[in-house]
Amino acid sequence: MPQPNICPCPNPPGGSITCRPDQLAFCAIENGAIRSGCVDMPREITMGLQRVYDYNELPSSEFLCWVFGAMTERSLDVATLELELQTQGVDGLRDKKILELLKNEQVTLFGRTAHFRMPKKVKQRVRAAVAV
Repeated sequence: MPQPNICPCPNPPGGSITCRPDQLAFCAIENGAIRSGCVDMPREITMGLQRVYDYNELPSSEFLCWVFGAMTERSLDVATLELELQTQGVDGLRDKKILELLKNEQVTLFGRTAHFRMPKKVKQRVRAAVAV
């Protein structure tokens, strides 16, 4: 049986959320309240990741909008995400610093500090890309 995808929540208050291995798990604090969830990866993004797997490219803008949108519970477009990522020192969606953010599995966007765990297969690919 595959191991679940477990994401720790920021301290305080701590705790964790447990999701299926193929889901994005997130736990965040916003305005003093915990927000957490398990999010399925859309099929079109799953299919688009094959290119990343094969060619070791940076993740697509669609993937990045999905992953950061899921953990902030926002519908993000590229322009909004790029503007917010500048607060993290990322210069656009083609900046390799994106991979570090994904690898660290913790980010503060739109006033929300979020811990997240990507689906297991995606996490393995991001770690491999960062190592290149």
